[in-house]
Amino acid sequence: MDSERKPHRQKFFAEKAASEEKLKEQIEAQIDFAQRAISQTGSRIVAHRLLVLVDLQGMYLALHEWLSARNFPIDDGLILSRFAYLQIKRTFDVVTNHVLASQPGASREYREFVKNVKIVYQDGRPVSGNADVVKNGAYLNVSPTFELFYAPIDLTRIEKDLAYYSKIGSPFAKDLLEKVRSGIVVRGPMTRDYASYNDFISCLKHNLEFSRFDEGFFGLNVGWKGLNYFDEKEVDTRIVMRAMDAFYNREADSLTIVSSDQDFMPLHERASYFGVVSYHADLAKMLENDHIGSRFKTLGNRFFRGGIDPAWPLEIMTEAISAPAMNHFQKYVFSEQELRALCDLHNEMNEVQVQLNIDDVGSATLKMFRPN
Repeated sequence: MDSERKPHRQKFFAEKAASEEKLKEQIEAQIDFAQRAISQTGSRIVAHRLLVLVDLQGMYLALHEWLSARNFPIDDGLILSRFAYLQIKRTFDVVTNHVLASQPGASREYREFVKNVKIVYQDGRPVSGNADVVKNGAYLNVSPTFELFYAPIDLTRIEKDLAYYSKIGSPFAKDLLEKVRSGIVVRGPMTRDYASYNDFISCLKHNLEFSRFDEGFFGLNVGWKGLNYFDEKEVDTRIVMRAMDAFYNREADSLTIVSSDQDFMPLHERASYFGVVSYHADLAKMLENDHIGSRFKTLGNRFFRGGIDPAWPLEIMTEAISAPAMNHFQKYVFSEQELRALCDLHNEMNEVQVQLNIDDVGSATLKMFRPN
């Protein structure tokens, strides 16, 4: 990730470090109390490994199209990646809730339970806690990870080949050359903006739950008439290979494929042989009228589509704003144009509106209000 997207203030880091140390102490106290309370009430903690395999290209193109349609400034891959991460994070939540519902008897989500433990302090030190504990129940401790599968885009190679045919007189290559220099790939009726794709991938890898990636390649051919062939290769095969490895090595209790491709349906059938519950998410389909593959319906509630939560634009905005009194600190640097575009997105999608104020030194604050 570009270092210019990270905050640089020395005071900021000192405040953040102090806040994180205090938060760490609180979390340790919450975990200690939660584990003792669960043990004393005859309940148990059940570990669950949730693995999500993401075919990235479809997500990127759908998010890019959705934001572009709203005239959102896309200067690089950062904000695109924040929306994509929130989609993946929601996938974790959907699967976790499904697994919880399938548990026999009383069950709760362990991490949520820990977070809600109220710690009692004495002389500034944690001494006890309060929580509503289920007796003889199960606390599901979900460990979510996601892996990325994609073909990196080599725009330089396409540009070089188009430049050759343009030089020897091809009007088709000449027309496409300027577009490729801006990151736009055109083949027949297909027009795709890949200018931010590689940066989008890089940004996604900075999230805590990211564990690994695998790369395919773009098969392409450039000739007198421009881009004759352009298609992503090996990505689906690598996802299948990775899923089978996870099955054989017992690396996951549940597995989710993120893709618009129905070719993965046999993989879901095979998962049951290994005792793995599989899910499928088509996160590239974000609108109600987007076509969904008919075979996905056979998965029932183990299939779910994408979408943009109305809360997300504000959540992303707060990642660029600090509120030390609330132990909240800036993670990224957004331009004023990006902040105002996020504000507009929020106001378009929500009844309660947000007013963005930026002072003379560039500090941003938010004010919530309900229009008269």
